[in-house]
Amino acid sequence: MRAVDRLVTRPGAEPVGPVLAAIGRCLAGGTTLELMIPGPHPALPALLELGFRIEDRDVYCAGPTDPVDPERRLLNNGLL
Repeated sequence: MRAVDRLVTRPGAEPVGPVLAAIGRCLAGGTTLELMIPGPHPALPALLELGFRIEDRDVYCAGPTDPVDPERRLLNNGLL
């Protein structure tokens, strides 16, 4: 199994393409992938359409001063 440690897209850049490209590279060896993606991330609908499953969930709470931008940052799921 592989896990995405972290993935950050440039501010103002479209984030779905880079996320799908990184996931494709991780899955190239035919392995499983563990990924933490917050609900507000724009790639989530595309991943669900591709057959990814939600295995666990939690409440995502953030405010305007949150240091994690949920639309351009994916973090290691072990950090939360």
